Amino acid sequence: MQTEEGTLQKPKRNLKRKRSQRKQRALELKESPKFWDEVWEMMENGANPLDIATAYDIPKMSLYNWIRRDTEKALRAESYQLNRADVQADEIGSLAELEKLQKVFDKQIEEGNPNPALGRYIMERRAWYAKVSNPDKYGDKKQVQVTQSTRVEHVNQLREMSKKKLKDITPPKNEIEHEEVRKTDTS
Repeated sequence: MQTEEGTLQKPKRNLKRKRSQRKQRALELKESPKFWDEVWEMMENGANPLDIATAYDIPKMSLYNWIRRDTEKALRAESYQLNRADVQADEIGSLAELEKLQKVFDKQIEEGNPNPALGRYIMERRAWYAKVSNPDKYGDKKQVQVTQSTRVEHVNQLREMSKKKLKDITPPKNEIEHEEVRKTDTS
């Protein structure tokens, strides 16, 4: 924008626009008792705060900070975390955790308010389990099988090189002769 004097001014920004949509959504959810009921249910079923933040598409630090600042929520989250650690130790490699998240998502669908971010997260986890379980069929990377040892070839080449006499390519030293220049006084 130009003023009457012809100087440029920066347009004023609306403070509400400055906050991202994710942050706005997070602030709306923070005050919702239904949101916290679902958070505790998901934690009870093995989800961690990062999983929950991803499922609701809100900033993870917002969720961490809300829990940390409220003593009651912090104690509740800590108890779920301890239980989750015990359960995860027992269920390593199983799909039980994913099935529990699927139950939460199915419940949301029945209520007519499914969370698309949670559905996407579940699908991503299922794809990851498929990649890990059968990398040849579902994985991104292929393993390369080496049929000949490169170390043996390398050692053989070094032996061949040591048999040959190498040409000396070191440049000769240059000697500079210094001549004494005498000035004669012609005064």
